[in-house]
Amino acid sequence: MNNYLNNTLTNLHLQDFLKEKGLDVSHMRYISDRQLAVDNLHMVPNMKDYLKSGYFILDGLAKAILSSKETAEIISKLHTDGQLSRLSCSLLNQYINVFGADYPDAESFAENLVNYEDVLHSVLEKERPGTAAAYDLKFYTFLKEGKHERLIHLFYELSFSDRNDFLIQLFMKENWQEELIKFYLIEDLPEEFSFRSSVFILRNSVPESYFRLAKVLTYPGTLDIYKMAGDCVNKVYLHEKGYAKQAEDIAAILSKFKGLFDSEEFEEDIKQDFFRRLYDIDYQEKTLSEYKRYIMKHLDKDAVKNSLWGINSFLSACTGNKYEKLMKEIDSGSYSHIEAFARKCLINNKTACLRLMQDNLKEFAKLPINSILFSNEFWQLCNMNTLTIKDLQKLQKYDEDKEKYLYTTNNIDLSLFYNHTYTFPEFLSISLKNRKLIEIYNSLDPSMRVDEKLRRIRQLFHESIRMDNFPEDLISAVAKTLSKEPLSDYINRHSYLKETASISDFLYLESIESYNPGLKEVINEITGRIDILAVVNNYNNPKLKELGLKDFKNAYVSLDEDSAWLKEELPIPEEHQKSFLEFCLQGNASVTKSYYDDQYEKGQKNVLLLAKAAVYGKLDEVKYENFNAEIGFTLTGDQKEVWKENSKKQQYGLKATENTDFESCMKIGAVPTWTCMNYKSGQYNECLLSVFDANKKVLYVDKGSKCVARAIMRLTKMSDTAVNKTLSFRDVAEDAAMESGSDEKLVIFLERMYFSHLTNAEIIQVRKLLYDLAEAKATALGAKILVAQDYEDIAEEKLLKKTSTNVYISKSKNGDQYLDSLGGDCEKGGYYVKGNFYAPYEQ
Repeated sequence: MNNYLNNTLTNLHLQDFLKEKGLDVSHMRYISDRQLAVDNLHMVPNMKDYLKSGYFILDGLAKAILSSKETAEIISKLHTDGQLSRLSCSLLNQYINVFGADYPDAESFAENLVNYEDVLHSVLEKERPGTAAAYDLKFYTFLKEGKHERLIHLFYELSFSDRNDFLIQLFMKENWQEELIKFYLIEDLPEEFSFRSSVFILRNSVPESYFRLAKVLTYPGTLDIYKMAGDCVNKVYLHEKGYAKQAEDIAAILSKFKGLFDSEEFEEDIKQDFFRRLYDIDYQEKTLSEYKRYIMKHLDKDAVKNSLWGINSFLSACTGNKYEKLMKEIDSGSYSHIEAFARKCLINNKTACLRLMQDNLKEFAKLPINSILFSNEFWQLCNMNTLTIKDLQKLQKYDEDKEKYLYTTNNIDLSLFYNHTYTFPEFLSISLKNRKLIEIYNSLDPSMRVDEKLRRIRQLFHESIRMDNFPEDLISAVAKTLSKEPLSDYINRHSYLKETASISDFLYLESIESYNPGLKEVINEITGRIDILAVVNNYNNPKLKELGLKDFKNAYVSLDEDSAWLKEELPIPEEHQKSFLEFCLQGNASVTKSYYDDQYEKGQKNVLLLAKAAVYGKLDEVKYENFNAEIGFTLTGDQKEVWKENSKKQQYGLKATENTDFESCMKIGAVPTWTCMNYKSGQYNECLLSVFDANKKVLYVDKGSKCVARAIMRLTKMSDTAVNKTLSFRDVAEDAAMESGSDEKLVIFLERMYFSHLTNAEIIQVRKLLYDLAEAKATALGAKILVAQDYEDIAEEKLLKKTSTNVYISKSKNGDQYLDSLGGDCEKGGYYVKGNFYAPYEQ
């Protein structure tokens, strides 16, 4: 009981003491050592006016007062010296919040805090000190403790925000104190040095530039160069890469100029001009040596001064005036975008390129300003001395269709080229190709001759190979196998597959064999197209190697999740099991499942019915049922047969085909580009299955084996006078008049085209090809033809006119259908819609 009373009295006494010192009773929770807290409170003055910053309580400082003797000593010292203020307490609070109550020495810290407050008083008065000020104070006190007054002067002449950006990066480093030690070399620079004036800092991004400078100064000879610059020290710029590592050699050459520039005969501005020119030439050792030879021949002040007047005159002096005429011609003509390139050639001693420029300056002038030739990155990739007139002319290539130059930094990603020096023909051959092709080329065996590497990679340029869809995990395998043998050799060794495999298939099989050598035996089992699909689509499935191709195919329906699901939904009789397997191996089970998951009950039921019809080989039978009822027009037997036949047409290196199979119809929203009819997630994909209606065909256009365009072709009827009627009792007297006066005509309607990776010229070619196919179909049917307004760009050549008429929207077995070129919405059909189209003049 006595202990309880004693503790209660002690706590009450402590609460009173806290209030007396301006602390809140709630701060008692910070006390872990009661005696230490009492002793600290005795040291500090009443803190009531100091523990608030605006509406905020300085809890960090309050906690430290009660638990840290050093904090109490700092406040006592500040109070004794009359330096205690709300600002100093706010700074101390932020410091404690970030770094804790950790001070090297309480007395010196208090002194440094006062000095820091004096240095930054105007900045700190504007805003409440935050984390930034804590970092800044820590930095300041650390430098003060080490007596680094020069660094304090250099850093604290910077703006608060610039310095803070640097400090954030500094204190993020675990070994920040060791990192800061590197900066001590900066104190050895001439007294004229300033961060705010140094071209090194100005040319690099802040705050990284401060770290780069500290690193550069560690190279032997670099500090000597800065010291030799003297009051021109801010003109010195040495990179951390390249020639900075030859700093000793550069310093040795510069030392030979020292006596010359220190002599009374030469004015101070000559020395400044000299270091400006060194900055211009990136301290290139060879160019500097050449200038030294010039100086030894021309020791008079005027000659030296004239040679340093500008970069062109300096370079002329370094090259014995060999290219003075060229530089004057560039300067006097409209060749400003070439001047920097010519200078770089002079600096880097690219004499062969300079001679080419002398003889063909107008050819260089034809290059656009953003030509890769003028890019700094490109200099690291090709030797400019190997440039020929033929290369130069190829660099001028302009694409009329795309209305742009091809070999520009806007069109070529130079970051894809690395760790390699290319010849110009080599670079120009691959630089416009797909990223994956470039990666494959870069990974080919470097010991191969360039001409052989190009011969092998060009076999992959075939239009049938769609590298944009090629799996990322096979890219390195392609490079590995091409390094061993050309693709053509692999094809010849597997010539028995030429009838069923495309060049793209062979590339897949070769790279899969390299990627997983264990599948070589599986690949040797391939006898047909289905086998190829099984391997290409499942090369990462361990069961393929484990079971072998034949057993894998037999087990595939159970192994593949989507196929197993479809088998549950569609019990397949024995006689259709083979067809079902082929359906699944072609990826159709996956397509069916994706569409099913995105639909409500009606769409789910319909897609399963169509999948079953495809497996049973009766998809066309289901498609062409109720043909006349769909379009409200009676077709003859011959007309039906003409329509059912899937025709094709080839021209311009393109092939257009009519398609009604399951995969072609389901993927109209995915191939060649994503649309709102996409089977996975298209906005209007509830209308997708209407493409299986009797009166619709999917037209695909292929360039090689790559699909580049598609459109829908409808067979329907048109009328200039038709009116959609509501249900009513008829007038029998009007029947004959109506029958004799009907102007309904059978018509093929070609809807808008979707495309991908086509130039403007190719787009027009594809539209003409689609129109020709549709027109041929219409002629065979004895039907008219209408095309969507998108075909305006071929109207003149195909003698088409604008027309307005009524087109019948046929009824759909799916219920809903998408009217792409007639309003872009889902409709039920069974009525006319008026629209604007293009049609032949004679129609």
